[in-house]
Amino acid sequence: MATSVKTGWHGEDISSISIGQLIEFSPEDRCAFILRTGHNDLEVTIQTLQECKENFTTVMNPMRLAWALAWNLDGNVDGLASRRGVRNYLDRWRPEVRWSHIWSVLTGPPPGSDSCLLAELCLSVACEQREDWQNESSRPLDLAAANGAFHFIYEKNKAKVAGYVFNRFGKRAGAPDVIADEAWARLFCDYWSVRARRRFLGLSAISTLACQVAHNVAYDVIKELEKTGASVDAGGRVQNLPTLEELGLAADSSNQFQVEELRKRIKGCLSLLPARQRIVATMVWLREMQAKQVAQALQVSPAAVSEHLKKARDALRKCLRIHGFEVTSEVGE
Repeated sequence: MATSVKTGWHGEDISSISIGQLIEFSPEDRCAFILRTGHNDLEVTIQTLQECKENFTTVMNPMRLAWALAWNLDGNVDGLASRRGVRNYLDRWRPEVRWSHIWSVLTGPPPGSDSCLLAELCLSVACEQREDWQNESSRPLDLAAANGAFHFIYEKNKAKVAGYVFNRFGKRAGAPDVIADEAWARLFCDYWSVRARRRFLGLSAISTLACQVAHNVAYDVIKELEKTGASVDAGGRVQNLPTLEELGLAADSSNQFQVEELRKRIKGCLSLLPARQRIVATMVWLREMQAKQVAQALQVSPAAVSEHLKKARDALRKCLRIHGFEVTSEVGE
C-alpha cells in the first residue's frame, strides 16, 4: 500500500527526505508534503473505512489526516506528563530515519490485524474532540460524529479487550468487562476528550493500546484488593449494581432467585447502552466511584456525569420493561 511516488520536493528526491529534514518545514509545508506524496494512501484508507457500514468518517478527508500526521512528527503537550513515553515520531525514530520508512510502517498492517496502522490513526482522529491541534478547515469539530467514531471503536473492540483481561487475570480483578470499560474511559480521557493530554500516533492498533491500559487497570485493582483484604465473589463482582429501588423495580428483595435473575438482566441491558453512558455507569455503579471522581477522570462536569447516569437509568428501565419486568413509573420519569 505504501506510495512509490518520487516527485521532488524543495529540490530533493522525496525518497531521501528524513524526518529531521521534514520537521524543519513549517506545519503547513509538512502537511502539503504528506498530502502530495501520500494522497493515494490517504484516500484509500478513508474510503475503506467509509465502506465499513458506519458513516462517521464523512468528516474525515485527506487534508485532516495529513495534518494529524504532520502534527505527530514532533507535537507534544504541556506539562511534565508530555516528557514520559513516546509522544511523537521523534520519540520513536531518530531524525535521520527517512520519511519513506515511516510511511511504509504506517501503511502496513499491525501484527494480527488486516487493517493498516494509518486506518487506526484515521479512526482515532475521527474521535478527537480537542480542536487546537486540528487544521483550521476541520473546525469547528462535529462532536456528534466524534462520539459516533468512539462508539464504533468501542463496539468493535470491547469484546477483545474484555477477553484479554479474562485470559490474563480471570476474575481476580472483578468482572473483565468492568475492567475493560474503565480502560476505555481512561483512553477517552487521555486521547479523545476535549482536554486530551496526548494524541494517538497510529503506531499500534487501538485495541492493543486498550489492552495495555486494561492490563494496568486490572493490576491496580488487584493490588488494591490485596492491600485492603477485599475479595470478589464467584460472579466477579466487587461492587453492586444499582439497587432495585433506585430503578423502580417491583421485586421481592427476599426472593434471592428473582433478584439474581434481575441482576443478570440488568447487566445484559447495561451492555446495550451507548459507549459513554455505559462507561460512566460502570465507573459509578460497578466500581463505586463518586460522581465527582468520575467527572475528574473523564474531564467532564459533574452535571454531565449526572446526565449520563440519568439516561443510563432510564434506558435500563425501558430495557427491563421490554423483557417483561414490572417497572414502576415514579422513578426517573
